[in-house]
Amino acid sequence: MKRRKYEIAVAGYPSYRFKTYARDAVEAVVKIKCFLHSPRAECTLLLPKDHVRETESCRMQVRGR
Repeated sequence: MKRRKYEIAVAGYPSYRFKTYARDAVEAVVKIKCFLHSPRAECTLLLPKDHVRETESCRMQVRGR
């Protein structure tokens, strides 16, 4: 399975975004929680930037048709 880059926001760290490579979102969140030594940390998964670019590319192709 391919590893993707995930960006995660964590409560208590308002100006920082944690980035990690993982196979899926659950693994990414677990990695960040282990890194912080805080199993109860509230994590929010942010959309990866390459996914946004991919979506925009699809929209441009649809508009062109």
